[in-house]
Amino acid sequence: MTVDTRRIKRRRRLPAGFLGFSTEWPNAPLIAGRGGTDRNPVAEGLWANLRAAGSGGPTLRVGGSSAEQTWWNPGGAQRPAGIKFDIDEFSLGALKSFRDRNASALVLTLNLAHADPSTAVELARAAVRVLGPGGVRSYELGNEPDTYSSFTYYQDAQGRNVKQRGPGYSFGDYQREYGARAALLRSQVGALPLTGPSACCAEPFIKPFPSFLAQQRPYLGQRASLHEYFGAACPSIKPGTPGYATRRKLLGPDDMKRIIAGFRTAVSQGARAGKQVEVTETNSFACGGQPGVSDAFTSALWAAEYTMRTAGAGVVGANFHTFGRAYSPFDFRQVPGVGYVGNARPLYYGLLLFARATANRATLLLGTRARVRKGSNAVAFPTLDGRTLRVLVLAKSARRGGIVRIAVPRGARVGRISRLRARGLGARGGVTLAGQSVAPDSRTGFLTGTRRFFAVRRRGGAYRFSMPAAAGALLEVKIRR
Repeated sequence: MTVDTRRIKRRRRLPAGFLGFSTEWPNAPLIAGRGGTDRNPVAEGLWANLRAAGSGGPTLRVGGSSAEQTWWNPGGAQRPAGIKFDIDEFSLGALKSFRDRNASALVLTLNLAHADPSTAVELARAAVRVLGPGGVRSYELGNEPDTYSSFTYYQDAQGRNVKQRGPGYSFGDYQREYGARAALLRSQVGALPLTGPSACCAEPFIKPFPSFLAQQRPYLGQRASLHEYFGAACPSIKPGTPGYATRRKLLGPDDMKRIIAGFRTAVSQGARAGKQVEVTETNSFACGGQPGVSDAFTSALWAAEYTMRTAGAGVVGANFHTFGRAYSPFDFRQVPGVGYVGNARPLYYGLLLFARATANRATLLLGTRARVRKGSNAVAFPTLDGRTLRVLVLAKSARRGGIVRIAVPRGARVGRISRLRARGLGARGGVTLAGQSVAPDSRTGFLTGTRRFFAVRRRGGAYRFSMPAAAGALLEVKIRR
């Protein structure tokens, strides 16, 4: 691979707090703790590793499909049909403490599916009181409304499945419901920074994005939200079908090009309406991810590329969903007599590599000229942080590495390289970044081991180094103005 960074004209600075994580309401305590002295030091350590790159604390978005089954219930009242989860003072207090300790912006999802609007109004009112008037960056109103007509809400007295909405539920129906509930929230709670449409899957709900922006603009904050997955690992999707979750799908160019093109379109539409676009829920494959792909080293290389391209497209945030499934970037549990313990999965290391490649809200240098040998499946992304030029290189082939040559303007004589490594694309453990890793069942979440760099000299206006198969590398050099 040959990368030329000398004639790059298009640039975009990384937004603060671009990286984030998303979780379900009932799983939020596994990240934020349960309030008072109950806190999760492992989660805070993992947040700190990312925050150390200088681009802001990772966002915490609480929502998912559970948001439509959640209500404010500090008094323990009997739950109505469709409601499964209670939120109380401890829940919101724990989120506040986590936010304040970790410089983490919050995104909360309010219930839109339930017919009783008080499920959204009362939770929003409590959130404003506990978290502060400006304590939540965005309130999503509803989660993936394009799935309402297929999502079973509850079973009636005769044991029949009741969907969140009927089979004819349309985008127009959603628009009317959103507007009515947004207006009620404003009258009962005040002007909240609402976001939406938080659609994920159905083209009739994604294509009318400009219509949503225009109609709901009076209620929206600075941001509009979308959800995005590369495909799905749902039981209904069988091997051999176009949407089936595979390693080739995750690391190949086709889906990446399609999704990033969609982001560029959405960002352009948002800009015309004066709104930024954030992907409030994302990951590799919906329905929990594909074991052996979403939880393997494959996901680390994918995540580093996906975040680079997503930020380059103008998206201002990407929150990776996690709730103990194959695609989770980390997992936690409580051990009697020990407390919280947790593990960083391969996906987390890919996000950490991205954070270091874009340190201090670096400027992304877009339109890089790169020549790649046929069949090598490699990509490179340069960034500029003051006088520090960084180039992220990803070798996504399982068998083919090679020599990387990076041409740099007025670079120092010696640069340094750190590497993202594992035993192969299918490795589920043993991942290291610059020689460091989070210990298994860690009690702190911090990286252990000595951080290692390799020197590389500039010759003939370029730095050359070997790149093994299935690996990542980050070149850092000082350049002269």
